[in-house]
Amino acid sequence: MARAVMARVGVPAVYFSVARAAPALCNRSSVMFAPASRFSGRALNSTNLRQAVSSRTWQGVQVRARSTAQEEKVAVGDDIIDKINHDHRELEHFFQKYKDSHKQGDDMEARKWFNQFVWEVSRHAVCEELIFYPMLTNMGEEGKKMADEAIEYHHKTKEILADLQTTLDMDEFDRKMDKMWADLKEHMNTEESEDLPFLRDNTDVSSRENAGKTFALGKNLVPTHPHPAVPERPVALEAAVGLLITPLDKLRDIFTPFPSQNKSVN
Repeated sequence: MARAVMARVGVPAVYFSVARAAPALCNRSSVMFAPASRFSGRALNSTNLRQAVSSRTWQGVQVRARSTAQEEKVAVGDDIIDKINHDHRELEHFFQKYKDSHKQGDDMEARKWFNQFVWEVSRHAVCEELIFYPMLTNMGEEGKKMADEAIEYHHKTKEILADLQTTLDMDEFDRKMDKMWADLKEHMNTEESEDLPFLRDNTDVSSRENAGKTFALGKNLVPTHPHPAVPERPVALEAAVGLLITPLDKLRDIFTPFPSQNKSVN
C-alpha cells in the first residue's frame, strides 16, 4: 500500500526500500543524535517524548548527545508545500542566529549556529531531491526544468558548505557564508514563488500530504552533512549512497558542537 501511494505521488520506489532498511542501519527508533530546534528539527517541539541528554567534552568543546525513545511529532501540516516553507523559515532563523553571534564577536557560538544550519539544510536538500523534484519532473517539461535548475542550486550550495567546514579564518568564513546565503535565498524565493505554486496547481491535497509524510520521514534517514561528491541523479543512486553515509554523519554529529538547547531561541 505504501509503495503504491509513493509511486502515485512520484516518489521513487527506491526510497521505499531505503525507508524500510534505514531504521536497522541508523537505529532510527531508539537513538538519534541531533541538535535541538524550536521548529520541526528535534526535541524542543516534541510531545510524549522520553529523552536523556548527556554532555561531554571533545577537544575542549562541550557537545550534547540526545537520546530519544521515540521520534518527535511534526507540528506543521502534512502537505509537502507546508513542510518546505517551514524548513525555509527555519533556515532563515539559523542563518540570522549565526550572523548575530558573529557580529557580537562570539566566534564559537557563530560556529555552533553554522553547524545547526548545515545540519538542517543538508537534510532538507536531500529530501527535496528524493521526493519533491521527482514530483516536478513527472509534470512535463516545465516541471523538469524547475527541478533541473533547483538541483544545480543545491549542488552549488553543497560545494560551498563543504568548503566552509574547512575555512578557519572567521572573516573569510563570514564572506563566504554571506555569498552562499544570497544564492540560497534566491533559490528559496524561486521555490516559493514558482515551484511550489506549480506543484499546488498540478496535484491534489491527498498526493501532497502523502509526499509530505514521506518528506518528514526522510529527514530522519538522510545525511546531515553536505556531500557534493554524491551525484543528485539518478535518484536511486543518491538514495543508496545516502543510506551508507547517514550512519557516519550521525556519528559525526555526536562530536559536533551545536547551540545549547538551554539558550533562548527567539
